[in-house]
Amino acid sequence: MDEAVDSVKGQTVRPSDIVLVHDACEHPKAYADITTVIRDRHLGVAATRDEGVRLAKGDWLLFLDADDMLAENYLQECLKHTDKADIIYPHVLLWCYWGKEAPKPNAWHAAPAMITKKLMLNHNEVVVSSLMRRRVYDEVGGFDPALPLYEDWHFFLRAIAHGARFARANTYLKYRQRSNSRNRQSEGVRSMVCKRIREQFYLNHGQLCERHD
Repeated sequence: MDEAVDSVKGQTVRPSDIVLVHDACEHPKAYADITTVIRDRHLGVAATRDEGVRLAKGDWLLFLDADDMLAENYLQECLKHTDKADIIYPHVLLWCYWGKEAPKPNAWHAAPAMITKKLMLNHNEVVVSSLMRRRVYDEVGGFDPALPLYEDWHFFLRAIAHGARFARANTYLKYRQRSNSRNRQSEGVRSMVCKRIREQFYLNHGQLCERHD
């Protein structure tokens, strides 16, 4: 948590406000100059992000999980694209696996230069810590609390269907993967959720987003 908070406070362009929501954490911590919410009941990532949005004051949103970090120039580089994009996404530095297995070497994931419906239906290429307009979040309706994982992928597919414009920033998210993370559940669970997301997308947005092919 400290590393994530420090990476936000250490930005070359400081955010207008910072909101921290503890979702039933074992050892919640408050920080100076940060609006902090401490919940004693676990409600999940969708409800946690919704609460952060309600408390945030700005027109732009950026979500950051507790064990991830932003590059120092993250906001500075993202803000260069706000005149032409609604969602601004970074490259990703995959930052070791932790848990029962030993840490693995870091890996660089270069984000694609352009986001299309076809690309995103195959695989999510946009991290949840992308900078996005609050308006997009409101139009899409936030993240689906019923999904056990990949709720960010589901969100960005719906954003594409609503006509959101994407741009890649020349910066990166330091993303820590753990052996017990939600996205490392059994292959059966992951396949089931992927199928559900794609089916919902075609059912609800197939005609709406033909222009994005």
